[in-house]
Amino acid sequence: MRQLLRTSLCALPVAAALLAATPAQAAVGKLHVGQMTYFNPGGCYPAYLWPLTVRNETNELVRVHDDGDCDGKVLAVVKPGGSTVQKYGGSVSID
Repeated sequence: MRQLLRTSLCALPVAAALLAATPAQAAVGKLHVGQMTYFNPGGCYPAYLWPLTVRNETNELVRVHDDGDCDGKVLAVVKPGGSTVQKYGGSVSID
C-alpha cells in the first residue's frame, strides 16, 4: 500500500507538468486572409495583398491589425461567419 501511495504521489507532478506544457487549442475551421486559406488557425498571419480581405469561418474572433506583426492598432474584429475588407490591414490574429 505504501509503495502504491508513493508511486501515485510521484506521478502527480509529472502529470501536472505534461498538462501545463500542452499547447492551447487552435481555432476550428478556416480563416481566409487575402488569397491564403489557413485550416484550424492560431497566431498571427501577415497580409500580402491590399486591400486586405478577411473571411472568418472559424469558431473564434479574428482581429485585423494595422501593422505586419499583430502588435499594432486593431482595425476590425471579425466574428465567426463574418468578413471584412480593410484598406490598410497589415496582419490578422486569432487565438
